[in-house]
Amino acid sequence: THHYHYDSQHRLVFYTRIQHGEPLVESRYLYDPLGRRTGKRVWRRERDLTGWMSLSRKPEVTWYGWDGDHLTTVQTDTTRI
Repeated sequence: THHYHYDSQHRLVFYTRIQHGEPLVESRYLYDPLGRRTGKRVWRRERDLTGWMSLSRKPEVTWYGWDGDHLTTVQTDTTRI
């Protein structure tokens, strides 16, 4: 099951995917005052040290850079495009 949550300006701010009653993925989205997406954080389900499945403690983070209306940079912890 997919759940999408939008703010009052119709921008996606939260997403979750649930399977068998447990979250597989959760995402949160950030925007600047001009409505451009500037960031995304994604938590994925993984096995912890005790063997239980849970959402990761550290999210995958993506930042977006803009020059006016043109997307110029996409950066993660490991890549820069």
